[in-house]
Amino acid sequence: MLELLKNDRKRITHIPYETRHRIRQLAYFRMIHGSDLVCRQSTRMDQRCFAILCHLLRTISGLTSTEVIDVEEMVAMFLHILAHDVKNRVIQ
Repeated sequence: MLELLKNDRKRITHIPYETRHRIRQLAYFRMIHGSDLVCRQSTRMDQRCFAILCHLLRTISGLTSTEVIDVEEMVAMFLHILAHDVKNRVIQ
């Protein structure tokens, strides 16, 4: 019985998907819409240019939102990876 209790404490608790999804959405919303300075630091462009880029990607390139991620999140993740030379795993 003690063996089971010891093993039970070692288990990693996982955050539910919905919670992780909501945290990610809020983080990207703050990064993009919070302030121009934060947007510029994280994506290397101001909010106006970011909005224009997302609009062009939607209308000309046909990029669409999915059930899981919005176009703005996709573009912000991509630009953040390019701007800071980080891996995709760090972003997720």
